[in-house]
Amino acid sequence: MGVVVEVHGYQYGGIGGGSVCTLPKLVCVMVDVLVEDLDALKLVKSMVDVLVEGIKLVGSMVDVLVEGIKVVGSMLGVLVDGITVVGSRVDVLVDGITVVGSTVDVLVEVVEVVASTVDILVEAMQMVGVMVETIIKMVTLMVDVLVAVKQM
Repeated sequence: MGVVVEVHGYQYGGIGGGSVCTLPKLVCVMVDVLVEDLDALKLVKSMVDVLVEGIKLVGSMVDVLVEGIKVVGSMLGVLVDGITVVGSRVDVLVDGITVVGSTVDVLVEVVEVVASTVDILVEAMQMVGVMVETIIKMVTLMVDVLVAVKQM
């Protein structure tokens, strides 16, 4: 049956041709591969690095969108000031106030759209973060198994 190793409450056995494995089958297969070829750890590490770079990229997109909100915000400020100016001539330009007012509404909707895009990107970042955490946990478990096997 081979050697049975217990790591974090899981048993992995049958190293060297045996068949006992109470770990999830995918992890067992990956551990077998790692026992055969430790370079697989480097591959997994590079995948994690790529995901981390992806988070940085998404982060810079969020920064750009935040800057966009600031720009739209300053446009809103100008239009609000414009309403104030037009408001001082209420008697003459009542229709002008209505037009400028609807323009502010349109810009507010643009800000809301940009804000929802930021929300979507933040959710994407969280999802990528969960993927990275999962990969790190899997690598940690596999390394623990390898260490336990080497110590036997």
